[in-house]
Amino acid sequence: MGYTHSASCRQMTPRQREKGRPMRVAGRVIFLLGILSAGSLFAAPQDPSTAHIEALIQRLGTGNINDEDAAKSELQQHPAPEALPLLLKAPPSSEATVRNDIIDILASSKDKAKIPALIAYRANDWGEKNVDPQLVELGAPAVDALVKSLPGSCDPGSRTRSYADWVGTVLREIEPDGTRAMLSGLATDRPCMHEAARSGLVVPRPGPPMAPEATAEEQETDAGLFLLVDAADSDDRAIRETARNWIRALESRNWSNLEYSPFLETIVHLRLECQRANRNRNCPIVGSESVPPCGSIHESRRAFAKPGSTDDCPQVFAPCQLTRPTIA
Repeated sequence: MGYTHSASCRQMTPRQREKGRPMRVAGRVIFLLGILSAGSLFAAPQDPSTAHIEALIQRLGTGNINDEDAAKSELQQHPAPEALPLLLKAPPSSEATVRNDIIDILASSKDKAKIPALIAYRANDWGEKNVDPQLVELGAPAVDALVKSLPGSCDPGSRTRSYADWVGTVLREIEPDGTRAMLSGLATDRPCMHEAARSGLVVPRPGPPMAPEATAEEQETDAGLFLLVDAADSDDRAIRETARNWIRALESRNWSNLEYSPFLETIVHLRLECQRANRNRNCPIVGSESVPPCGSIHESRRAFAKPGSTDDCPQVFAPCQLTRPTIA
């Protein structure tokens, strides 16, 4: 016997059918909500919200060591893309301990966007954390930012001079871009760039017992580099332009065959020319007993002695007005 609707069902009035519709609609809504709720259990976890990251940063300064360490650990171990901009905004208005924590947290990021914050931290003496490794790791972009950050004046004993010295020590560790930037800076008239180059390029070579005694070739290289740095800042125009043109020539060749010892030959030639122009001053020439050849940094200092100093023949270059020698 086939299935048939009952008489009561067939005879429902429109009003009765209208009454039953809300129940059916409500049932469908509850069913759909159940599906969505079940699906949310298997959804991938979302990235930390901006509000959560801000809360973590605020917890860095609560004064509760355990709470601060927990917040710092979470920011370090689970870095989110949203976190970097918020961290970079925090240092200027933060306490010293918070700024130090933020520098530690930034170490987990390899984004060059953090470079200005690292430089500002050091330039403003916001803390004692060492930001050098992070800048060195970022390479060429850090070199450009460091060079641009150098101030205009570098008076002796000033904070800006100390900052320039620090920039030089960082640039020295970024090879080859840092060294090239310092050499290029020597060919400019920027005092702080010269100070950074002096700090970064003229570094005493360790000797016994810390390291083997320098070879003759190494001594010659050191002497050439010292002479180049010192000559680029000389008061004598002939010496200064000789050094700067030598640097520009290297730069034009894309720094190929970068060796400092050949500069010794150039500067010795210039010294001899100056000597010929000043024979009446009775200054000893390079190679005489009183002024030995420039075979070390100590001996090379005599070549650029300033007027009034106690070094041998202090004014040997002062009145020298010569055409610049050709640099091979």
